[in-house]
Amino acid sequence: MMVARCRSPFLSNSVLVNLLTVWVDGRWLFVCMLQRTLEPEVMDTPEEARDYDAMDHSHVNRVFVDDLLAFAKQSGWTEERIRTADILDLGTGTALIPLQLVRQFPISGCLLAVDLSAEMLKLAIANVRAADASSIIFPLYSDAKCLSVADQSCDFVMSNSIIHHIPEPLLVFREMRRVLKPGGILFVRDLMRPDSREQVEQLVATYTVNENAHQRQMFRQSLHAALTVADVSNLLQQSGFDGASVQQSSDRHWTAATVGWHGQPTDRLHDLPERTTPGQNGQTFRKFRSRSYPWSVRKLSGWNWTPNTG
Repeated sequence: MMVARCRSPFLSNSVLVNLLTVWVDGRWLFVCMLQRTLEPEVMDTPEEARDYDAMDHSHVNRVFVDDLLAFAKQSGWTEERIRTADILDLGTGTALIPLQLVRQFPISGCLLAVDLSAEMLKLAIANVRAADASSIIFPLYSDAKCLSVADQSCDFVMSNSIIHHIPEPLLVFREMRRVLKPGGILFVRDLMRPDSREQVEQLVATYTVNENAHQRQMFRQSLHAALTVADVSNLLQQSGFDGASVQQSSDRHWTAATVGWHGQPTDRLHDLPERTTPGQNGQTFRKFRSRSYPWSVRKLSGWNWTPNTG
């Protein structure tokens, strides 16, 4: 059997049909592929945030951190350099991966935990405070498509499961490239769209057996909204990450990783003035030179989270 993928030349209401072309018994068979169906970009209801936070992400998060650290070390980063890195986590949700990273590998740099969901960030702040990690992990309300972070300011840009939420993921990949330092680490993982509805339901049945109906539906919608490896490879090339490796890393995930880039970033914004926003224990965010972090701190203060400047 020979397998190839193609785009159908047949138009229906100006929508291209994605086909799987299979050579079987001397003839080509055409099978419709599962199309991407967008889900809401922001999970911003209390129920969604609570259900997401309550799901068991422990194994997936532990593997993500293991693989991130392994890639950094294989790329020539020493443990001391990793420990002092300034890290950006996009789509942090309730900050579970930053907390997992701090548990597995104590760091002394700043870790910005970015999300566009206020409800997620409320729980992120609570989780960070409960773990006594407020001096390291800083939840930040910001849009991954237009980040409140300066050019070339991050040693690591990491992300787990944000891309499938974004209608136009190219905007996010370009922002990742803009804020990443030359030679910095890009490490992105997300769900991979299955080929058929049947495969979606198999994955839902396998990985949400102990979850409630709403949690199962969230996972189902995320699989429908996910990208393929080919999609991601094309987006990385368009955003300037020509050397990035992207591959299927589990039965439901793809992973993209690279050691930064060299030269000038694409779509570079104007140079930003350095701002010093007080953080826990008098720390500042000079290294990130955020465009709007002071506003974000005031926003977070409304949730009874006020940086301690003493």
